[in-house]
Amino acid sequence: MTPFELELERELNVERQRFDSKWLFIWHNINIEGKIVDVEDFRGGRFHVGGIVFEGQIQELFWQARDRYLQGKVHEIFKRWDSETKSYPTALRLSSLEGTGYCLRRFAATIVRGATQTDKALRGRGNPSSVAEYSRATAPQTRANVEIMQLVEAHQRIIQDSAAQNQPAETSVRTRFEAWFANNKALTWAIGLALAMLIGLIKLFIF
Repeated sequence: MTPFELELERELNVERQRFDSKWLFIWHNINIEGKIVDVEDFRGGRFHVGGIVFEGQIQELFWQARDRYLQGKVHEIFKRWDSETKSYPTALRLSSLEGTGYCLRRFAATIVRGATQTDKALRGRGNPSSVAEYSRATAPQTRANVEIMQLVEAHQRIIQDSAAQNQPAETSVRTRFEAWFANNKALTWAIGLALAMLIGLIKLFIF
């Protein structure tokens, strides 16, 4: 692991705990008389609700907000990765990119798991085993994983294209020359044989 991923793992562990205590836990107020749910909606506003049953529209809003949170966090981390790993050698940067994707997939899984448990507790009013798991609980994680995969692949293409463009001209020519000979071994052998015969004839006539 590179320094970036090591630090990222530590930060994501802290962030998961913060999300649990500052967002998921607050939703339990919805089942407590006289309490309200006052949390971010992750689009610039806040939820401020209370005295209602956790079902229907409010349940959908809960999951939509959690989805926005996860998508925003994924893009935030990749922007940081792009900025903080620019000085890494190409091979190390590609390795760091893969490691960052892995860290984010694990983070997404823990966030979805926590949200699923909270959803069951709220609908079961403290007894999660009394209700079935939300039927679309895995959809946000799937969307997050697809987004992570697409960002990893997009950055891989950018890094590889940049490395190819910055390759010294003589190295590029030599690489193409070697590749041509590797793919045309039979022709190379025939040319070599013809040259050897030609040199032999020249020597015969001269001497």
